[in-house]
Amino acid sequence: MRVVKGRSPWVQAATVMGGLFLGPLSASRLSAELAAGSAFAEIVSFLGFALVFFVGTVLWMGLGVASVVLRGLWELARHRRLRREGPEPSQISIPPGYRSYPVVGVVFGIAVGFVVGVVTPLRISVAVPVWSLSGLAYGLLLWGAAHHGYLPFPEPD
Repeated sequence: MRVVKGRSPWVQAATVMGGLFLGPLSASRLSAELAAGSAFAEIVSFLGFALVFFVGTVLWMGLGVASVVLRGLWELARHRRLRREGPEPSQISIPPGYRSYPVVGVVFGIAVGFVVGVVTPLRISVAVPVWSLSGLAYGLLLWGAAHHGYLPFPEPD
C-alpha cells in the first residue's frame, strides 16, 4: 500500500465533488461544441463521464481489497510474518487499484464517442478519438488525485 501525507477532509471533499461534477460537465460542454444542437449527445457525455467516476471508484474499492487479501495470503503461504506496521497518525494508506480510473475513462470515452458519432452528424472517426482522449485525461486526473491522497479511498460504514 502507498502511504501519503494525510489531507484535510475539506480538500478531499472538494476533490470528490470536483471529480464527480467537473469531468461530466466538461464532457457535456465538449459535446455542445462538437455536436452542436444535440441534447442527447450532451446527456450521453455527461452520464458516460459520471460513470467513469463511479465505476472507477467501485473497481478501486474491489481491487484494493482483493490485492490486500491476496498479499496476506501470499505472505502466509511463504511462512512469513504479516507486517502489522501502520502509517503515522499524520499519514494515510492508499490501497492499490486506483489505476482503474484511466482504463475506465478510455473504455467509457470510446463508448460515448461511438454513440455521439452515430447519433450526430459528427463522424465516428473524429468522435471516438476525441472522447477517448478526453476520457483518458479525466481518468488520469482522477488517478493523480487518488495517487496523492486527495481522492479518499471509499470506506463503507
